[in-house]
Formats: sequence, structure tokens, C-alpha cells
Amino acid sequence: MSPHFTYIEKLFRQLYEVPDDLIIGYGDPQNKVNISPVARTFFDGEKDLAERQIARAPWIGRDLPFLFPGPSFAVPLRENRPGYWEITFDLWGAAFYFLSGWQERLFFQRHNALRFPYHHSLQQRLDIAHLPVVNYYFEVLKTAIEKALGRSVSRRRIWGEHPFAVCLTHDIDQATTGYRYDMASALRRGRLMRAAVIAAKRLAGQDSWDNIPDIIAMEREFGARSSFYFIARSGDIWHSDTYSRFNKGHFPPASEQAGEFEHFFSERKKGGYSAAEANADYHLNSDFIRRSYQAITASGNEIGIHGSFGSHLDAQRFREELERLNTRVKGGRFHFLYFDPLRSFDLLESAGLAYDSTMGFGEVPGFRHGFAFPFHPYNFKTQQPYRLLEIPLVAMDATFRTYLNMPLAEIPGRLSALMAETARFGGCFTVLWHNPYFTGDKYAGWREIYRGILEEGKSQGAGLWSGEQILAAWQR
Repeated sequence: MSPHFTYIEKLFRQLYEVPDDLIIGYGDPQNKVNISPVARTFFDGEKDLAERQIARAPWIGRDLPFLFPGPSFAVPLRENRPGYWEITFDLWGAAFYFLSGWQERLFFQRHNALRFPYHHSLQQRLDIAHLPVVNYYFEVLKTAIEKALGRSVSRRRIWGEHPFAVCLTHDIDQATTGYRYDMASALRRGRLMRAAVIAAKRLAGQDSWDNIPDIIAMEREFGARSSFYFIARSGDIWHSDTYSRFNKGHFPPASEQAGEFEHFFSERKKGGYSAAEANADYHLNSDFIRRSYQAITASGNEIGIHGSFGSHLDAQRFREELERLNTRVKGGRFHFLYFDPLRSFDLLESAGLAYDSTMGFGEVPGFRHGFAFPFHPYNFKTQQPYRLLEIPLVAMDATFRTYLNMPLAEIPGRLSALMAETARFGGCFTVLWHNPYFTGDKYAGWREIYRGILEEGKSQGAGLWSGEQILAAWQR
């Protein structure tokens, strides 16, 4: 069997207590559990899926797409003869397609882009971002094994005493200029006293978005810990026309420079670089950082890296940022979820990071790789998984506010549905809530939504953990 599919089988066995001597057949009907080998050579090429390579069928209450269906596909699992069960689609190939990021790899080979756009994804085409389809595929295999063995197969308890985990993360983009936005919001609402309070705090040296101790205090009520990811560069960075075209949804063909920092960004304004974006609004030698580091470490929370604009393409730039943080760092997330799978995984691993949590769709909440657990991404160069652990992002505040423009009242229901999908398989529900969303002015109502996540997770017995705690549990 190819290393692509061995990678998937090892992951399946990591999640389920399957006998070591059980042979899962691949195109071998002499085994009691056999997978149809439709995609045996598919990943040797450079093509994407055709429509004929996708079929739909119901499975445990969901109408699901099954990739690489066999010629007589009608249901995903059938008994060919007494005690011999056939999975009628290529489960290894279907799972590998999502977990390897196959579609993203092909996209970046052909286009200039800073991250993989949702509207180019199979998840968008099939409307399945809200479903961890790989976990449903694994349940087909689990069921086949149970029927073949005549006994139940248990899931491994990855999170110890907790049935699932909620990974709590905060990207710290702004913490010194929030008074401008909150004062404007208060004045627009006629809250003159509130505007005066914000101004007074600012004069006293504290910004309304300088609120990390407040976030920690809320999470402490629920016995939770979280990760705070800091940007190690401040001020504006200039971007090129290629960047502007990317932001407008235009993706020109890939060029030799497509994966280079200078193709999108410049440290200074010059010809072809005419617009600016801001990195952090704080400096790492500031009192804000000193106080924040102290509060985070004293409470057992995590300090991580939020890679600046373009650092996902520039290994030297990223290593410099790690050094600037001047503290032990195990993981983090790139700014704006920018990520190039052809380059960024190698960059992170060479920098010595143990985990990343960038892999999520900015435009919609859900399961970007169709999987409700952390996983080690696949390295196509070595034909082995990376040492780096990916903790996929499931839900982000800005997705609901900026991309979906969703009314506040509708958001808790969407979050609950995603948490339920995660809990169904005992997975990891990763949340990103920026620090400004905990204030009651420009972002009024968002703090309460986050509290609802903590309440729901706690009530279901979930581990409310930081990224480094998720990493530790996965490595046990």
C-alpha cells in the first residue's frame, strides 16, 4: 500500500482501539474488511477530482459525499458474503484527499495567493464545511471492523477524562489603539459617560483593548486555559498590486516569484507597493507586553506567535520574530490566516515549532480538512507526516462579523452545531476570539457569545485548554 494510505491507516488506529494484527484489506476481498481501491494511482498524478468521482449516500443521519466510489456504489458498506465486509468507496483515498490538503496543493501550484480561498474548495462546492467528513468515513471503517469481529470497537480517550476538547486561542493584533474605535462607538450611541471613561483610561495609560487579564479572569471561572498569540512586528507594511488582486478574489497564474515575500509585501513604500496594512499596534518592549507576559505566565496560560504579514513565506523573517518574542514558544498562527502549504509547513518545522493553528477557512466556520481532530500534515517531499502538529481552527469571531455579517442572535446556534459535530467524535473544537471582541463598545455582545462557548463546553465536560495543552494530550 502506498505511503499516502499508510498515513491514513496509522491515524485511524491512533483514534480507535483496533487489534494490531487486524489486516484491513485494500483491494483484497479475502480479508474480512476490505476497502475498494479506486484511488490506487490517483495521487501519483497532479489532477483534481472529477464529478464522476463523487457520490452521495446517507450515513448515520447525514447525507454525505463519498469520494472515489466503486463501480457499483449504492451504500458505503455492504456484506459481500457472511462475515466479509466491503467498504464500497476508497476510504483511504477520500480521507487522504482532505487531510493532505490535496486541493490546496494543486491550487498553489497554479495560482498566486496568500491563502486558500473557500470559494475554490470542494467544501464550498458540496456545502460540507460544517461536517468533519473524514470522521464520518472513519466511522464506516469502525462499523465494518465491528461487524467483522463481532464486537464493539472503542475510541481512544485522547483527552483523558474529558469526552472532547475545546482549544481556546486569542490573536493579539491590536491593544493600544482600541480607544479610538470604542470612543467613536460610544459617542455614536450617545453614551457620553462611557466615552469619558474610555478617554480617562487612555490618559492614565491603559487602552480599552489592553484587556488580557480580564480575558484570563473570565476563563478562570470555568477552569479554562488559553493561548495568546503575539505579533513581533509593528507598524505598516506595504503591499503590491498582486496582494490587492488577491484580496479582490483574482488569482493570477503562479510565477517563479509566487512564493516569495517580496512578491506581495515590502518594508517600505516604493514603485508597485502603494497601499499599506498594519501589523501590531504595539511594540514588544512596551509596558503592555511586560504586563501581559506576566499575567499569562502567572496564570498558566500560553504565549505563542502570531506570524506577521508575509512571514509564512520568509523563513528568516519568521525566525527573527520568534527571537523577538523572547520567550519559549511552542506554537501559534499566522496573521490573517495566510498560509502556503507548499512552503509554510516546512518553514514552521525548520523553525522548531511543535504546532500550528492556522488551518481554517476565514470566510466560513467549519472543518477545513474535514477532520475534527489535530493531525500531522503530510509532507509530499518525504512521503511522511511532518513532526509539526496542526490544530485546525474551527470558528473565528471575524468570520461571523466580517465575512458572514451574521446577526449576533444567530451565532450561538452555529457554534453549538459545530461543537456538537466535534463532540460526536470526541474531537477538538478550536476557537479564535480576538481581544477587542471582549469589550462592550464597538464589539458589544461578542464577549457574551464567548462566555457561552465556555459554558457549553464546561457543561459537556470538555477540556477547556490552550494549544500547548492540546499538544501535550495528543503526544501522550
